[in-house]
Amino acid sequence: MDDDVRSDDEISQEMEPEEQPRHFRPPGSGGHDRNGEARRNFGEDFEDHFWVPPRLADKPCDLVEAVNDFHYAMINDQPRNEFYYECLQRAIIPGVSIVLEIGTGSGVLAMLAVRLGARRVVAIEASTNLAELAKKNFEENGLSEKIEIIMGMSTEISSEQVKKAVGVQDQLPNVIVSELFGTLLLGESALEYLRDARERLACPNARIIPPRGTQYAAIVECADVHAITSAANYRGISLRHINLLQDTSSVVFTKQYGFRFSSVSSTFLSQPLPIFQVDFAHDIPGMLSYNTTTSTAANYDLTSFQNIFVPPYYLTARRQDNKDTFSCQKYINFNATADGIAHCVLVFWQVSIGLGPNAADWERPQHPLTMSTDPRSTINNFARDMQWGQAIQLLEDIHAARIAEQNNPQAALTRQPSLLTIQKGDSLHLGIRFSADSVVLQFELLHSSAFIQQYQHLLTSTTTTNGDPLLPPRTPSTPEEEVELDTSEEDHALPEEEHFQDQKPRRLRN
Repeated sequence: MDDDVRSDDEISQEMEPEEQPRHFRPPGSGGHDRNGEARRNFGEDFEDHFWVPPRLADKPCDLVEAVNDFHYAMINDQPRNEFYYECLQRAIIPGVSIVLEIGTGSGVLAMLAVRLGARRVVAIEASTNLAELAKKNFEENGLSEKIEIIMGMSTEISSEQVKKAVGVQDQLPNVIVSELFGTLLLGESALEYLRDARERLACPNARIIPPRGTQYAAIVECADVHAITSAANYRGISLRHINLLQDTSSVVFTKQYGFRFSSVSSTFLSQPLPIFQVDFAHDIPGMLSYNTTTSTAANYDLTSFQNIFVPPYYLTARRQDNKDTFSCQKYINFNATADGIAHCVLVFWQVSIGLGPNAADWERPQHPLTMSTDPRSTINNFARDMQWGQAIQLLEDIHAARIAEQNNPQAALTRQPSLLTIQKGDSLHLGIRFSADSVVLQFELLHSSAFIQQYQHLLTSTTTTNGDPLLPPRTPSTPEEEVELDTSEEDHALPEEEHFQDQKPRRLRN
């Protein structure tokens, strides 16, 4: 084994038990279902007098559930299929490229790679059931001789296994393709898996598909969202105490609420705000909340975040629990684009190839390609909203709530959340907090006057009130730093016989 390639055993030995990865694991990846129980066959969930088709009765429950929950929607997201087809077409050198796919599912991307001329494809799949399904699809399409499937989590597979699957001595893949996105861009731990694959399972400077992505947020007025998340008084009957339970802290998926955001009436009160950008070929896990066992608040250089966060912003880092873990929060200044009530923050993402000044030459033989969950671009793509959708966080006037708490802490316990009204042109600050693994987000919205009153120390010093380091405000140094967002409707489609699918469950994580 190469000296610079770590085995999975070595990786595990380097970690203390409490440091073992906490990243997302797909259902079916450990011989148990998502509740930790031993797998059951689908037919066992019905009473004896219920009819279950023989084709389903002996199939594992988690496989049937996953396919019916999101695979069919994924199959019929034709613009998604076309995006990956064209990305692979740019990355693959026919007869030369060796492709590694993380999370092959039914094998769609692996089969596309072979059709586009890949010399060899190594397909990794954590679910034994999906791996068997993929094998059948490879055989059905006459492609099994060029695709080797490895069952297991990619983080638990050694480079020697990959080399053996490639079939060429000491050669690793030079293209990595995956679709590891949840409703939030990093919601399925894409960086954990891709960093590990880049470092252990692929050649240096392997081409990553897709290369980069941007997480967006927008302030939205939506009376329908307000109607299903608050209680109005009825015939003089007060329901104030029910509203004390309104959750304005959690980011929740529209799929959990059970509706398509593009199907309800809403008004964007801001332009889409780029929260962070990800370079999947270089960035590391926890990039939004630095976590290390060697750095300290005194010597940690926050300027390393400047390539991740899109200016302008204010950024703080805080040491937690006497451990070298830094929680980050960011503040974006912007102007409202319309009058309205700020009911919620709407969260969506865009991934791209060939977009921006850092795009490699191989990425852009033609025009840039994008894939987005912006509801304005998915209005005619029902399938995408059913597999990914968007996320929202309800908003309240947090400045008023904090003043009320300062004035009368006891009364604040029974104070209803109040709505924040804004007018076109208002200067506003959106605060974003990031969890230690960069997966979970939280937002707050303030008028700039309230932001200045509340966070004056951010504008006048190089440390927070706790003495933590502060990155001063930054604005774009060149026009190229501005992030482009494609909100056009996607209308590409593959021929009927090439309606493929990918893998991955959409787990709600708030």
